[in-house]
Amino acid sequence: MMGSTRSEKSSTDQMRHDKVANSIFLQAKYLAFCLRHINRIKKAKKIFGVSDLVNAVFDDFDSILTPLQIKSEIHELLEILKNSGANNLLEIGSANGGTLFLFSGCVRPNAKLVGIDVPFGRFKTTYSIARRALFKSFIGKKQKLRIIERNSQDISTLTVAERFISGRKFDFIFIDGDHSLEGVKKDFELYSHIVKDGGLICFHDIVHHPPGTVSHAAEVDVFWNSIKSGYDHLEIIESDSQIWGGIGVIIKGGIPSRTCKKKSFGYGSSNIDMEVEGFSSPEAESSFSWTDSDNAIIRTKIDKYETDPGYVLELNAMPFFLSEPNFADVHVNGIKVKRLIFESSDKRIFRIYFSSSMVKPDGKIEIELIFSKRITPFEAGISSDKRKLGLALFDLEIKSTGIAALEKSF
Repeated sequence: MMGSTRSEKSSTDQMRHDKVANSIFLQAKYLAFCLRHINRIKKAKKIFGVSDLVNAVFDDFDSILTPLQIKSEIHELLEILKNSGANNLLEIGSANGGTLFLFSGCVRPNAKLVGIDVPFGRFKTTYSIARRALFKSFIGKKQKLRIIERNSQDISTLTVAERFISGRKFDFIFIDGDHSLEGVKKDFELYSHIVKDGGLICFHDIVHHPPGTVSHAAEVDVFWNSIKSGYDHLEIIESDSQIWGGIGVIIKGGIPSRTCKKKSFGYGSSNIDMEVEGFSSPEAESSFSWTDSDNAIIRTKIDKYETDPGYVLELNAMPFFLSEPNFADVHVNGIKVKRLIFESSDKRIFRIYFSSSMVKPDGKIEIELIFSKRITPFEAGISSDKRKLGLALFDLEIKSTGIAALEKSF
């Protein structure tokens, strides 16, 4: 089974890791090996795109950075991290640095990163030097990194992490250390209070590990299942049959949805601070306007709160003689995003999610809808109207929203 193969691979990787940690000869060899790869790793950081980074870590560097992660799961988490615009990040359980490398490529250019892990093996010094040299090669010119080689559950470790970000809050933490029930619970209790409201707290290995598997003692799933219902949360699990892995993500704090801007169209339309281009004048005695050009642009300004993970634009609309208006592209402030469609009985609600990082610091938003299919009433044989119509827009609303904006905007 796929899950069994992955479990065996993760076990093999861990045994190789432990073997190096307990041999002075292999540690020296590992140090030389790290130094040879550092320049290649620095160049890899210049690769554009999450997919390229993930492929490099899993397929390159002679497995030196291969993380104990399922590739598709960590890829989805990285997209969420990138959309979140995180500036302060903490990882518990950095191991060989693969996930830390990936995280460093998905945070802001001036971000601060903290990696926590206990020293490995009997001869900790050489291995520590090698790890530090390797980890520092990850960091961009304006980024800062602090490696803390201590037990995450010591109060002194927490203090060092807090001081490194000057008493501010973390935007994102990844808990992948002690997998016992008490261990993961203590990491959560210690570090969750230094995460900002609206920040992300992530857990690795939320999938149940059946008895008889290599890591059957892992109890992250027990803790995860006990807390997830109290949060806006997301589970990233590749397959229902897997026997390890899985990533759980929660947003700290109850972030309520709120309406940021709303506008109706047609006669009696609301007059608010929202500019819309690409729609014709209202139809007679109707409460909507048609799109009559190749694209429509919505410009407005919202109150952007630091605790907002993201937003959703809801278009209350109806297509004209099409199964659906074909959006060739949707851009938010020049960034292409994904769109979802929800069907109702007489209309369609088009929901376009975008993360807070896509909104300008002053709250300005420009959303462009590009249509690839339109039709005229004349071509449809209804009237002599030769406007190429695509979408009848009744009203639109921009709301703050939770984790969906981070997950669904890529």
